[in-house]
Amino acid sequence: MINTNIFNIELGNGGIFSTIKYCGLILKEEVAASYSKIDCLMIQLSDYHSLSLVIPSKVFMYASTPYPIIYSAEGFTKRFLEKISGSIYFDKNNPSSFFDSILKSRSTQINIENRDSFLDLYNSDVIYSNYASHILK
Repeated sequence: MINTNIFNIELGNGGIFSTIKYCGLILKEEVAASYSKIDCLMIQLSDYHSLSLVIPSKVFMYASTPYPIIYSAEGFTKRFLEKISGSIYFDKNNPSSFFDSILKSRSTQINIENRDSFLDLYNSDVIYSNYASHILK
């Protein structure tokens, strides 16, 4: 059971419970409109070893926004997310760490040029061109 007393930092009247709003599934057509109502994005991956070895496509979608990304991941995936400007790690087993990442996201500045450069590295045209060059060597 989570000790909710750790969240009694003043954020409006209700602490963390007035800070986080879960909206459930959002239809693809409504995603862009819903982004205008957010302060940060969150990715949390489970403890499965296989998830520490992959890059969810959501990462690239989030990296194309001007919002901080709070995340919990391990292994390669964690190291990959660390490269994105405005990404903030939290320990998924520590509610205070999660709350602190939300607070930090409020003052995090996003460098859009760094994010664009990051995304350019993973542009499929660049990847396929590099792959083709490698095969033809």
